[in-house]
Amino acid sequence: MDFEAFSKNFYNAKYTFNPTDKTAKEDLDNFISESLLKIRWYKNNRYPHIIPTIYKYIAFYILYNYGLNPAIKALLHTLVEIQNQEYFNDLGYAELYNTDEETFSKKVIIKKNTRYYRATSSTI
Repeated sequence: MDFEAFSKNFYNAKYTFNPTDKTAKEDLDNFISESLLKIRWYKNNRYPHIIPTIYKYIAFYILYNYGLNPAIKALLHTLVEIQNQEYFNDLGYAELYNTDEETFSKKVIIKKNTRYYRATSSTI
């Protein structure tokens, strides 16, 4: 399929899903609690290599499936950036975690989230 035919299948929109539908805190708490139980099971049954994948899944699942307030969304996105640092480095994002030295860029993380919080504090 050529680009012209393919591009007609898209539309201009800021959001695909309604950004105003907020999830109840209890629903979010339940999902996280259930996920932590799964992590404990894998840890107790000697499958520690699976645990980092579950942590990644938790952040992505919440960001995709739940309506979040801006502060929680920003914190989860920071977690996703840290967990996938090489990908975000390739996109030109500031380094939040050095995978070789296994160290966090604390100043960059604080500056990033402080700047975001100031910009959205009137909407929280």
